[in-house]
Amino acid sequence: MMKIMINNMNSYTGDGSYAEVVYASKIYDYFYSYKSDLRYSDDLYPGVVIKSDFYSHFKNIRNRLIQESIKGILLYKQEHILSKFFSYLPKYNSLNDAPIFHYLNPSITPFYNINGVVTIHDTFCLDLKSNNETIKKTDIYCKLTVKNFSIFRNFKNIIVPSNFTKKRLIYHGFNENNITVIHHAVNPIYHPIRNKERIRESLGLPKDKKLILSVSSLAPRKRPDIIKEISYNLPSDYLLVRVGEKLGKSVNFMNVNDKMMNSIYNACDLLLFPTENEGFGLPIIEAFATELPVVTSNIEIMNEVTKGAAILCYNDAKSMLSGIKEALNSKEELIEKMRIANKYYNIARFSWEMTKYYSKISEENKSAEIEG
Repeated sequence: MMKIMINNMNSYTGDGSYAEVVYASKIYDYFYSYKSDLRYSDDLYPGVVIKSDFYSHFKNIRNRLIQESIKGILLYKQEHILSKFFSYLPKYNSLNDAPIFHYLNPSITPFYNINGVVTIHDTFCLDLKSNNETIKKTDIYCKLTVKNFSIFRNFKNIIVPSNFTKKRLIYHGFNENNITVIHHAVNPIYHPIRNKERIRESLGLPKDKKLILSVSSLAPRKRPDIIKEISYNLPSDYLLVRVGEKLGKSVNFMNVNDKMMNSIYNACDLLLFPTENEGFGLPIIEAFATELPVVTSNIEIMNEVTKGAAILCYNDAKSMLSGIKEALNSKEELIEKMRIANKYYNIARFSWEMTKYYSKISEENKSAEIEG
């Protein structure tokens, strides 16, 4: 059964990072993305990249789709154009003949109502609506997501990255039997680099300080208040390094690619990740892959994701500062635990679980046709 992946998020988001892992897993027949700032690397992943005018290539693309088995076509266009493109795909006479369309996040409005799979990363937008909080006019993602949830609620094939997210979806009225947990995998580009001094020099970071890394937006649930307070209360031989908007006393990086992000992880001594709510928390497993100790919040989702390989603290600056000291003092012990966790979060396990999931859909379709 053909598997078609659909993405609309750039790489500087959690959903976009997930799309990159799916892309790297090679579990698809076709991968469509209509974001032009993706960081997919053709020397790492297979695929044909089409960057010029869509319509000038349309006839050629259509012929390829029908006649050949091509992997990894990226279409850098908007949703209405992609929808038009799908209208040219053959009509399917049965469920088992039709492709699986996997929408890699819920802000994508489904094109077909058969064989649909959606990955729902979190329930933040639904939580806002259920709490009667106003979704800002500028928050297009949340508006689309809330609108599409009325469609995805009827999907029989929903993937979530954590048991916590599954629990939240059930709370919001989703059918438990339609939800499958497949934990995220870490992008294989993340790995340890041993020459910390050389990396710091290349990034313009001081060699004589303990560097505390923070990777987050300024969303209130990310507790930027805690990060800012900590930046002013670190010892003089410590420095906060921010990937994201600047906070407090820190060195700041914005819009970094995966290769540079791997260097930043390896340049630092610890990841500080306070949070009130996550669907998963990809920076945690990226840090694990680079053997960077992690201090995060003692909440349900972080207990699930960290697998005992991080220091968990109360959500206040004093507790986090104590956690930083504890993590640095027990670094070797934490690294051993991170290596165990990292074996679970590898892309081979993710690919196997996803392939098994798609096979289950195919078998269910065959059974439905026999019964019909």
